[in-house]
Order: sequence, then C-alpha cells, then structure tokens
Amino acid sequence: GFLSEDGMWAHCSREERSGGIVINDNSLAYAHRLTGDCDCGAQHAPAGTSQRPEREPRLIKATYDYLDEKGDLLFQAVRYVPKGFSQRRPDGNEGWIWNLKATRLVLYKLPQLLAADRSKPVFVVEGEKDAENLFKLGMVATTNPMGAEKWLPEYSPYLSDRDVVLL
Repeated sequence: GFLSEDGMWAHCSREERSGGIVINDNSLAYAHRLTGDCDCGAQHAPAGTSQRPEREPRLIKATYDYLDEKGDLLFQAVRYVPKGFSQRRPDGNEGWIWNLKATRLVLYKLPQLLAADRSKPVFVVEGEKDAENLFKLGMVATTNPMGAEKWLPEYSPYLSDRDVVLL
C-alpha cells in the first residue's frame, strides 16, 4: 500500500483488510482514513505512531437486503453498533464476502418500487432505515447503496416518469 500525498489516507491493497470499503478505481486499493473513524470500522494510527488504538467490538444492529427486479438477493448493507456500515454479498455457500466487487448495484427496495402505484411519489432518502420508516407509513421510498453522493446514472431510469421527492 501507500499513503496519500496529504497523509490523511492509507491505500491498502489487501481485500481481507478492507472491512467492506469499496475499492478505489483510481488507485486499485482500499482507502483507509488515518485519523478518526475509518469506513472499515476501525480507528487507524498514523504512520510512525507507537500506539495503535484498539478496535472497538462491533455488533450487527440491522441488515438491509438489496434485491434485483426478480427479488433475488444481490447484497446487503450491514449497520453496526457502535454506528458504522459495511456491505457484503452472498458467497454461494451460505456465507458472505465482505465487498461488492463485481456486484450489480441497485436501488434499495427495488421490487417494491417497481410494483408500486406509479401515481404515488417516490421518496429518495439518505439511508435504508429512513426508507423502511416511510414504507411503514405506506409511502414509496428508496435509497442508493453507500449513502449520499453515491448516486449512479443506472438508478435514474427506475424513477423515470415518476414524481420524486428528495429528502
């Protein structure tokens, strides 16, 4: 691996240490934040530091299934306590692979979105928990994987000719 020019990121090439971080297309490595909470769920010590912060144990609080149009599981978003997120995909043997490499990314609750009354507005929210809460209230809601600023062009056709409310 290597450090970023600003010294704020360590780019690691070891998938088993990625903790669910998506690989950076530019560096072909997993970018770990060196100060504060990293997206892999750990707090890393900067290079040259003699003490390494202990990783706080994480417990899975919730899992959110991302399904294709037919209702087949593509991947899950995993929410932890203390708060953190990662993604995993089925390995085909009742286990998990903790990355989304070569996985088709889709909107959350895609089958329900496709089946919903097209005259109802679609609420696009920032996370799965919010989408779940709106669905419980009888609304049509979705989100994109991995949070804000991760919208992909291939999601937009599912909302074509629909009234969309961004929250």
